[in-house]
Amino acid sequence: DAPANLQVLGSILSEQGYQIILADNGLQALKSIEKFSPDLILLDVNMPGMNGFETCQRLKELEKTAETPIIFLTARTSPDDILDAFSAGAVDYITKPFNNSELLIRVRSHLDLKDKTDTLRESNSKVNELLRVLLHDIGNPLAGIRGIVEYAQKKPEIYQTANTILEMAISNCF
Repeated sequence: DAPANLQVLGSILSEQGYQIILADNGLQALKSIEKFSPDLILLDVNMPGMNGFETCQRLKELEKTAETPIIFLTARTSPDDILDAFSAGAVDYITKPFNNSELLIRVRSHLDLKDKTDTLRESNSKVNELLRVLLHDIGNPLAGIRGIVEYAQKKPEIYQTANTILEMAISNCF
C-alpha cells in the first residue's frame, strides 16, 4: 500500500534470489499477470482502487493464476479480515510489522508446496494417460471376444469352435 513498503519487501526477497514484480494496486497486478506467470503472489488488503480481497478473488478466477498461492501481508489484524482473505482464496496471512525470517520461511514453504503440487498434478496426468492407453489396448481384444461370443450364441452348431477360440484368446491376454 506504500512505495516504501514495496521497496523494503522487494529488497528482502531480491536478496534471497527471488525475482519479483511489483504492482502498486490491484488493477496493475492483474495487468502484470497478462505478461508474467508468478509462482507466488503477496497482497496487501489496503490498496488504492481495488482492495486485496477483490484482487485475490479476481486472480483466483483467472486460469493462469487459479492455482497460484496468494499470501496476504497486511497491517489488518481483525479475525474478519483474516477469514475474508482465506475466503477469497489466500493460502496464508501475515500481519505487519512482519518478521523477515518468518516471511521468508512462509514464502519458501508455499513455493515448495506449489512445486510439489505441480509435480503431483503432472504425474497424475501421465498416469491417467497411461490408463487411457491401457484401457484402449485391453478393449480391442475384449471387443473381439465379445464378437465371438455373440456369433456363437446365434450359431449353436459352432459353439465348440468358438469356445476353443475364446479360450485361446483369453490365454493370450494373460
